[in-house]
Amino acid sequence: MEAIPVVILVLVPPAVLMEHPSVHEAIVSTPTEVSGEKRLVAFFVPKHDQVPDIGELRDFVRKKLPGYMTPAAFIRLDAIPLTPNGKIDRRALPVPEDIRQLPGYVGPRDEMEQILAEIWQSVLQVEKVGIYDNFFDLGGHSLLAAQVISRARNTLSVELPLRRIFETPNVAGLAAAIYEMQTAGTEDEELAAMLAELGQLTEEEAQRKFAEEF
Repeated sequence: MEAIPVVILVLVPPAVLMEHPSVHEAIVSTPTEVSGEKRLVAFFVPKHDQVPDIGELRDFVRKKLPGYMTPAAFIRLDAIPLTPNGKIDRRALPVPEDIRQLPGYVGPRDEMEQILAEIWQSVLQVEKVGIYDNFFDLGGHSLLAAQVISRARNTLSVELPLRRIFETPNVAGLAAAIYEMQTAGTEDEELAAMLAELGQLTEEEAQRKFAEEF
């Protein structure tokens, strides 16, 4: 999948955030964290005394934009910093700490989920990944998603479409998709073997064999 230019990512989410009834102003930037990573971060100014819940804002954006365009963090400001010329002063925005969070951590339950979790940890550069943690909440984007799919292909010998990680952006969902593909592959192999065996039998023997099997 072709990567979405950062300039588009930075322009679209603020417009969506501004649609929220409690948001007065909003900008989205890609500041460098203390850890050295760059993440999509939303800075917003609430309307008067209306302070929206961060989880509510994240859900609001998710309903309108793909996961990879959802900011990894939402930071409240009293006012958007401006330069003397009246332009947004992005250098004056607060520097976020490591914004990758792992609430409600649930560890891998089997070898497949363990392998996928380790792939995510390596690609996202996080210490641990729960099976229900959202790939994009951890700082993932389209290029990193492609890396996950590539490593899964090399490690597990499976050919997952890139869209799968956008449809089910967690380890549990990817593991389930791989199990489904493997099961379908096994059934296809069994059917091919059965058809080959039937092809070597007479019509009477084939009918007898079919009756026994089904």
